[in-house]
Amino acid sequence: MSRLRMIVVGVSLLLSGWLPVAAQNTQTPSGRDTRRLFQRFAQDAVVIPGGWLEGQFDYSNLPNNNDLYNLDALIAFSAGKYIEAGLRFGFSSLDASQGPDGSGFGDIDLYGKYVFPGGINRLALGGLLKVPTADEEKNLGTGSPDLQAFGAWRANFEAVTVTANAGISFNGSTDSPLPPSEDSVLLGAGILLPLTPATTFVLEWSFETEQVKGGDNDSRLTPGIQSMFRGGKGGLRGAIGIPLSDGAPDWQLIFGAFYTY
Repeated sequence: MSRLRMIVVGVSLLLSGWLPVAAQNTQTPSGRDTRRLFQRFAQDAVVIPGGWLEGQFDYSNLPNNNDLYNLDALIAFSAGKYIEAGLRFGFSSLDASQGPDGSGFGDIDLYGKYVFPGGINRLALGGLLKVPTADEEKNLGTGSPDLQAFGAWRANFEAVTVTANAGISFNGSTDSPLPPSEDSVLLGAGILLPLTPATTFVLEWSFETEQVKGGDNDSRLTPGIQSMFRGGKGGLRGAIGIPLSDGAPDWQLIFGAFYTY
């Protein structure tokens, strides 16, 4: 019950802090293509109209009272009208109650996707490669590359944007003492609801089957807010991850400042 109260209070503070600012910001942003998901930024049938630069802080309270901090840079850019590519890299710190922990560079994610031409409904196919730059001895990564293939769908209706995604991740082998790795299946869906011309409420569900033998599925619900600055060139966004399964963090906090061009 205490965890539920923490989540409710966190969501209330997030919304109460952002909505007054959003109400004063009435400048129309460059379009719905700059309104993005939190957990599955890459796995979305949309192409950023130009580029996206974001500094993002991500805190996860993991099972067994382990704390994981990530400070990342997220870069995305269009490579033509129907192609988007990007990467995520940064610094990670793990504070574990048991077992190895430490700080250092995290893994690097590289992705690319093609969004098929369409009207209200759009489809995309893409891939994501995890480059194993994190130190596995500090339990910051597995030390092996992962390759993900995904498909996505997005529909921009008059009042709301609806998204869905599915994929498979071919997870690289793990070293002892970690359990053997398993390929995982990913599913996701989201609703992006404009509250004002510059502010969007995001509700996202993400799911992934176990990545190691004997592990648990990771299912979580992520409500958040994204608000554009006046002029539509960047803004702030934040979200809270709510666990729906034992394999998900007990809770998660995401905050980012982004610039679009």
